[in-house]
Amino acid sequence: MNTNSLILTGRLTRDPEFRVSKNDQSVAKGNLAVNGKNDEDVIFVTFYVFGKNAENFKKLNIFKGTFICLQGRLTQYSFDDKKSSEANKITITYMIVDKFEKLSKKDENLEVSPQKKNSNEWDQDSYSPF
Repeated sequence: MNTNSLILTGRLTRDPEFRVSKNDQSVAKGNLAVNGKNDEDVIFVTFYVFGKNAENFKKLNIFKGTFICLQGRLTQYSFDDKKSSEANKITITYMIVDKFEKLSKKDENLEVSPQKKNSNEWDQDSYSPF
């Protein structure tokens, strides 16, 4: 059983970046704003989508303000801060996305948009947050 599992819904804070890595692998990077306990508590999460999933993610035609749902896992990396005179280690935490679904655009209602499903998108009929 994988206990490192994360499901987030929120709005993109900027247009996602798409590129191809040195290994010829597609990569998508984005930032998601997720409401906390109340609307004033906002959590900003950086996420990455890799490989065929990134190619399918790009096909969603998403942009800043799009409401999306992501499923994946948290990961992190650490490095030494070369700019500081002290020996500081910086740790960056981010999400690796395995599944995703576009829920709506910024100007649409928050209802799920009808769209063609593919194997990397949510099966909303079987989705339950509890």
